[in-house]
Amino acid sequence: MCSSRPSLARPLLLVGALALPLGCGDQIAAVKAVAKLAKQAEKAKEAAQAEKAAGADAGEAGAGSEAGAAQPQLDPQDPAAAIALATKQMQEQGTLRKGPLVNWRQLIGFLPDTLGGFEATAKAKGSTTKVAPVAGAGGTEVRRRYKRGAEQADVTIMDTMVGPGLLATFNVAAGFEEDSSDGYNKGAKIGGQPARVEWKEGSKRSVATVLVGGRFIVTVKVRSAASHDAAAKLAEALDLAAIAAVSPEGE
Repeated sequence: MCSSRPSLARPLLLVGALALPLGCGDQIAAVKAVAKLAKQAEKAKEAAQAEKAAGADAGEAGAGSEAGAAQPQLDPQDPAAAIALATKQMQEQGTLRKGPLVNWRQLIGFLPDTLGGFEATAKAKGSTTKVAPVAGAGGTEVRRRYKRGAEQADVTIMDTMVGPGLLATFNVAAGFEEDSSDGYNKGAKIGGQPARVEWKEGSKRSVATVLVGGRFIVTVKVRSAASHDAAAKLAEALDLAAIAAVSPEGE
């Protein structure tokens, strides 16, 4: 059961073949967009397969039984289909990075007392969790809370030990865009890294999620934001290039 007290020990969320640290409620924003789109893509793929099967007669079904086992043809221009394909490739190829996690002490210094005009309201916290004997499972997380006037921000950096598979999926998801009078959720580039940015007009909530170096997930959430891009600007204030260059001690 989720506690109202912040916890740095996370259970795991499975996205395709990925084991990602899972937080409670609002704390899963780092992978929520990818998981949601992958689920939508899987439903779209199942619907397309069902429609194809319904339109085939018995003779075609018998003659094409061998072909039916082949991977379905997906439209590369369809973001949902592309995500489904990327997810399938992740399952087949495996995406967990071999080797040790980056320790939380290597990341906590990237959350300074002042950041992009915001002032820290508490000390930075961090932890490293390993789930033995599952190879590649676990994660490292550091976090800190900031404030600027009425704006309140939470900044999190996670090392999920995830390799190129998540990067491919994240890049595809970054091409999916939703825009309405209520706000938007779309792909972006922040500091040269693939990202997703979200804006909720009613609650004035700005969120930016950045995949740094194909390994680290940086999440910035700003409540009572003064502008729709408040989270993106705060994410840009981080030294993303230096974060990308971090590797486990001893490597």
